[in-house]
Amino acid sequence: VDLRERIARGQLTFADAARQYSQAPSKARGGEIPPFRRGELFYFFEDAASRLEPGEVSQPFRGPDGSYYLVQLLEKLPAG
Repeated sequence: VDLRERIARGQLTFADAARQYSQAPSKARGGEIPPFRRGELFYFFEDAASRLEPGEVSQPFRGPDGSYYLVQLLEKLPAG
């Protein structure tokens, strides 16, 4: 069973998965990154996040460095 599936089944939280498996600098914060606007992060990350509703987890995708990513959207902030 893959990591996304374990999160979807409630066997693991996204934050715990990030702490255990992520290589990103945000792993210590459970993968949480500050709010961002279009153009601030790499396209595939922004694209994945823009397709989600709060609480949803993206399908795995490969970033520009070849690493795989999962994104969980916590909340959508109003534009402006």
